[in-house]
Amino acid sequence: MEFILVLFLLALLCRVVRWFFHARRASLAQKVLDAQGGDRFPRGGAARWYKKGDRLAAGGLEIPGGMVYAGGRLLDYTGFNDPSLINPALSVSGADGKREAGGPCMPLFYGRMTPAQRGRYLSWLAGGRNDPAISIAYVFLFFYGLERRLLVDGQRGHVSPSERTDLISEIRRLRTFYGNSRSFRGYANNLLAMEWALCGDKSSVPDYIDFTDRFSAEPFAAVLAGHAKREAPIPADDALGWIVLHPEKGLRTPARRCPEVFRELFRKRYGEKFGAGLVIHSSRTSLKLEYRGATPSFENRLRFVVPDLPNPFVLSLPGNKISALAEECASELDACSRFLSEGGRPDSPEALALLPGDLPPVPPSSERRSGGGDGVPYSDLPDERHLRLFHELRERQTWERQELVSACQEKGLIPDGALEALNSWSRASVFAPLADDGDPVFIDLAVAAELLRKLPS
Repeated sequence: MEFILVLFLLALLCRVVRWFFHARRASLAQKVLDAQGGDRFPRGGAARWYKKGDRLAAGGLEIPGGMVYAGGRLLDYTGFNDPSLINPALSVSGADGKREAGGPCMPLFYGRMTPAQRGRYLSWLAGGRNDPAISIAYVFLFFYGLERRLLVDGQRGHVSPSERTDLISEIRRLRTFYGNSRSFRGYANNLLAMEWALCGDKSSVPDYIDFTDRFSAEPFAAVLAGHAKREAPIPADDALGWIVLHPEKGLRTPARRCPEVFRELFRKRYGEKFGAGLVIHSSRTSLKLEYRGATPSFENRLRFVVPDLPNPFVLSLPGNKISALAEECASELDACSRFLSEGGRPDSPEALALLPGDLPPVPPSSERRSGGGDGVPYSDLPDERHLRLFHELRERQTWERQELVSACQEKGLIPDGALEALNSWSRASVFAPLADDGDPVFIDLAVAAELLRKLPS
């Protein structure tokens, strides 16, 4: 009996000690955030959503465009305030439109921004959200709220069809203004595609959705599920998209080095083998989708069930058939791919002679900068920081987007620009991109090995 009592007292003591340290950590964290003007631990009244046309007063400015959350408390999936929440009680300065020196680090949390940063953000909102010189970090902060409105409030039935149309139009408008940022363009494409997969008319894909973007790989499953539901043949381009966007399949280097030729060859061989197209029969299992958002409040993932669409991936055989066909097509281009990797010209008679004889004339891609032969001019080689990133990336085939961001930040690089620089070098040297940007990011290890051989010793 005494032994049991001792165990009970020890367990109680452990709980008290754990509670004490947890409370102390929370208190210290709050002091740090208070010193920064932060508002991570929710206080004040509940927030509300301002629709298009609603006017919000904050920081001495009137924001007429709406489409933001404002108030004192809006919990996210971590139990703290959503990063996009505008708290009018927080201090604001510099709301006169002046440019700040440099850009803020991502991701931004409105409650943790400096008063000057809040002023810059509110000025951008008040000015119509179209300043091309604004840091992309502020655009993402606004975008976080759109993600939450569509995928959290929308799934709870709080978004009307007319508001949904307004939100889609705004995302498309932002993509036009700020689509030069690869990350923002990708996340915008993914949100538009996921919103369609969850709420849109599945009989056709709207023309504003880009399913060639690897960021949109997850909602592309709804396209295949639609074919399966109707038990309709899968068109060749959708079958190819299945392989291109699949995180565990992808395409071999010849297909990536000669994309136009490969696409035409795949269409031809697919028609020869499957006629109008491969048919996937509907299953009783509902389609499940995972959304990897830009906002940190989702903890990188939201999961949805689409009850009116079947899961086309229950059976692995159809995907394996398409993958095997893509492999055969890539093998037919091996000789031409090797010729190009050794410095051959894509429009030369030698390159065309190496293509399959029954293929209509489609010259391999000629996307290449100056240089040739066994290498490229030294000026085309990446600098030391980009080379360090290259050596890190070539260690494995797939990288979570956040892993890439961390690797770039360690080297003082911007992820979008770093991948563009490496891909430009790769295309100039071996006629193929090193990386396919998305989430995850895909690294062509065969291309990486070719690049490694071409580096100066």
